[in-house]
Amino acid sequence: QIALGIKYSKLLKRVKLLYEKRKRRIRGFLHKVTTWIWDYYVRDRIHTVVLGDISGIREDNFLGSKINQPFRSFPYRIIYQILSYKRTCI
Repeated sequence: QIALGIKYSKLLKRVKLLYEKRKRRIRGFLHKVTTWIWDYYVRDRIHTVVLGDISGIREDNFLGSKINQPFRSFPYRIIYQILSYKRTCI
């Protein structure tokens, strides 16, 4: 592998495994949250669910990069896809 220019193959594999683990944990958390949301809607007989991207809500004020970062990285599309899937299964 050194001939190919890859010096730290074990380290790269470990980093890749850590990213995959993080990705699986986030996906599992989103499934748990959307299951809770879906059960709430079914239990209370809510017929309309509105999902929206709130990225334009903070245009006029700057709250700092640490506060804004969770809003920018919030997985709206994934939550929408999971809730759409759960809707079609029932």
